[in-house]
Amino acid sequence: PRESRVYTRSGDRGSARLVGEHEAVLPKFSAVFEAVGDVDELGVKLGVAAFHAPAAAPGAPDVKARLLRTQALLLDAGAALTVLEGQKGTYASAARDAFDDDEIADLEREVDALDAALPPLRNFVVATGPLACLALHDARVVCRRAERHVWKRVAELDAGERSRVESVARFLNRLSDFLFVAARGAAAQDVVYDVSANVRRKRREKGRGDDE
Repeated sequence: PRESRVYTRSGDRGSARLVGEHEAVLPKFSAVFEAVGDVDELGVKLGVAAFHAPAAAPGAPDVKARLLRTQALLLDAGAALTVLEGQKGTYASAARDAFDDDEIADLEREVDALDAALPPLRNFVVATGPLACLALHDARVVCRRAERHVWKRVAELDAGERSRVESVARFLNRLSDFLFVAARGAAAQDVVYDVSANVRRKRREKGRGDDE
């Protein structure tokens, strides 16, 4: 049997090919590979968050199930980012079909349901609390970075290829909202940062310094 190797040495000069492109290569620091790397990192973060996720309350969205499902969807996101238009096969089908409007709508319904169970938020949230909360916040900030790099990739594409990659960016945007409300739900209590109160405190301290 043919020996299977993890390494190919094809990228040892700092470049890589997209799926379906046999001639041109791109530097590994290109926007598309930045986005793919972030999506890969996000998948790992979701796995950690799923491991620590609390059990779902009766009738509430199952955060752990959503995180595990999304890990699989992120593999399709990688396909959407790296498969060129017009390619055929299972990987290309995953690239085209992963993030339709129904998928994003399902995620929005889960965000709304989680948010409805939480008290209104009037201040900035400080990322602290139990490990489940921190893991979700950690995934959230990586998700935001991934979204930024996906939009950067969108800006490089022509009109015919943009829609597929734009759908990945929209999904990531909504996913970051899901991670935020899930983190609030996992917190023992919301730790908030009141900007207006901090400004007032600094003014009082400054006033005391002037008096002295």
